[in-house]
Amino acid sequence: MSEAQQISPTKLALILGAGLLALVVVLSLLAPAELPIEMDRMETLVASGRVLSIEVTDGSITGRLREPVVVEVAGQQYRTEAVIIAGSVDVEKRRAVDRWSKTGISVIAVEEPPKRLLREVAWLSFVVFLLALGVYHLVVQARIHRRDGSPRQHLDEALADRDAGRISAEEYERRATAISIEM
Repeated sequence: MSEAQQISPTKLALILGAGLLALVVVLSLLAPAELPIEMDRMETLVASGRVLSIEVTDGSITGRLREPVVVEVAGQQYRTEAVIIAGSVDVEKRRAVDRWSKTGISVIAVEEPPKRLLREVAWLSFVVFLLALGVYHLVVQARIHRRDGSPRQHLDEALADRDAGRISAEEYERRATAISIEM
């Protein structure tokens, strides 16, 4: 690796930290606000009196909760203020909505908000973009390593040079530090 390509470990850590923070912020902003759940979980929330209102569209049933609730989905716990049952609203779901409205919960029939669809598409596109970027990076690194050798090979060469007496221990440490940044 040439001197022009080297970057200090502190600067690299700051860049990676800022990038990771930016990634978390973007994913948080683009992530859907509603937590997807199953019908039986919605029944439990309605029965416990935690649902304030329900919005029904052709493609989903969204429950707005009175206060943030911790909901377990697929073994993970999430804190949410809104839950959603995705999928077309069939006869069985309509009966459940009617039953819920009789308990005093405000049920509102709304058109599918284009903002939600746009937000979901943007979030999905961003995740796909990140995956494609990761695959591209792996391919580029594989090509570089095939052409120039991997950082592990360079470290082994530096160790062999030190053991053979071709370089000093200080030179080995300098090269090992530079190589470790690549790893």
